[in-house]
Amino acid sequence: MWMLGIGIGVVAGAIIGRFLAQRVRTSGKDDRALLALEYELFTVAREHGRNALEAHAADWRGSPIFRRYPTIARDEVVRAYLIDALLLLADDAHAEDLDQLLSASLRIMRKRRHDGRSPERRNKTLESIRRSVLAMRRGATPVAAVRRGRDVLDVKPATCDITRALVELSRPVPPRPRN
Repeated sequence: MWMLGIGIGVVAGAIIGRFLAQRVRTSGKDDRALLALEYELFTVAREHGRNALEAHAADWRGSPIFRRYPTIARDEVVRAYLIDALLLLADDAHAEDLDQLLSASLRIMRKRRHDGRSPERRNKTLESIRRSVLAMRRGATPVAAVRRGRDVLDVKPATCDITRALVELSRPVPPRPRN
């Protein structure tokens, strides 16, 4: 009879472990999507100027870059903070002023309701955005700026993710449908 108890414990442990592993994998994909989105937006800012970055941030629903990352576009808190940060970056604010504004905005965003993510995970994501945008404002390359944000998330990209991102970046952006 006691063997039955051990068997049930083993099966229950396996089910719980699988569930937790799936949640970790999902958050890792969201983090990598955020980093890839930031890289593309920072590259636009570097190559086409701050006005192009502002256009993507102001019209995020119509932006082909944001359309490639639907998980970020659906997360209202992360998307709102990222857009605010990008608009402040496009306004060419001084780095210290930008840091103060992003920190104040970060405190406000932390108080918003957390849908589906743990508050600790959400806070790390928002801090990652803040660090990436500040690094970009201080003159870092897009890769270095994203790396600053990645350090907060503890996400190390897999080789297949890097290859996939490079292939995606080399494809032409499909034209936006006219309404």
